Amino acid sequence: MRVLITGGAGRVGRPLCEHFARKGWDVRVIDLAPESSIAGVQYAQCDILDFDALSKQMAGCDAVAHLAAIPSTLTHPNATLFSVNVSGTCNVFEAAARAGVKRIAQASSINALGGYWGCDDRQFDYFPLDENHRLHSTDAYSFSKQLVEEIAALLPSARRHQQRFISLPRRLER
Repeated sequence: MRVLITGGAGRVGRPLCEHFARKGWDVRVIDLAPESSIAGVQYAQCDILDFDALSKQMAGCDAVAHLAAIPSTLTHPNATLFSVNVSGTCNVFEAAARAGVKRIAQASSINALGGYWGCDDRQFDYFPLDENHRLHSTDAYSFSKQLVEEIAALLPSARRHQQRFISLPRRLER
């Protein structure tokens, strides 16, 4: 199995890369960092906003673990965060569709429900939370996470290529 891991040099991506490499998978990693020391993987510096570069990295892959994102409103302007998280995810799904990749797992967040980064005192309707809980975004990060969960269902190329996807921790599979 050849898997492309976007954001693979990050806090979540690195342990996932190491896990898949230990299992003997063919792991291709892309990230913004100029280099990485993750053993047993093929690494390339690549921006998910650069569709042509992303498409080259996607070629020959069987699956994608999409983890690349800006994880906080504290580190980047809202417009930059929104562009990377939403447009970048759109690029990942489109490049995967064009390359014939049918399996995608993407990182979501409790913030898709309006969790931690919310600008108001969020009260959840019930616990444990599930896919049916209402969404409540109050900032660019939570809104971006809501939108990335809908991208695959809405992109014509994803539907046409019958991609299957899951957003973790919130599950949305079609």
